[in-house]
Amino acid sequence: ENRPEGASIGVISLYRKQAFEIDQRVKARFQGRAHIQVSTVDAFQGAEKDIIFLSTVRREFPSSTSHTRNNNTTTSPTAASANPAASQPPKRKSIGGGGLF
Repeated sequence: ENRPEGASIGVISLYRKQAFEIDQRVKARFQGRAHIQVSTVDAFQGAEKDIIFLSTVRREFPSSTSHTRNNNTTTSPTAASANPAASQPPKRKSIGGGGLF
C-alpha cells in the first residue's frame, strides 16, 4: 500500500454494478490487506474518508460477472446523486474518467 499513514480511503461509483466490480478488483489486488470502502454515492452518504476516488465512468461490465443485482448502467446519474459524491471533504480527491475502469 502506498498511502499516507493512517489515511482512510473510499471509492465512490455512481452505479451499483460498477461499485461491485471495483470492490472485487480492489479485494483481488490487495488480498484483504487494504481497508478501502467501495460503494455507490447513496450507500456512501454520511461516510467520510481522507482520500476519495470518484468514478464518473459509465460502462457495463461483461455479463460473466456473478453479480446479479439490478444495476443503473442504463440511466445517467442525476446532479442530486453526483453532488454529494463531489462534495465529500477529503484531504485528497481524484475524479476518474476515460478507460480507468
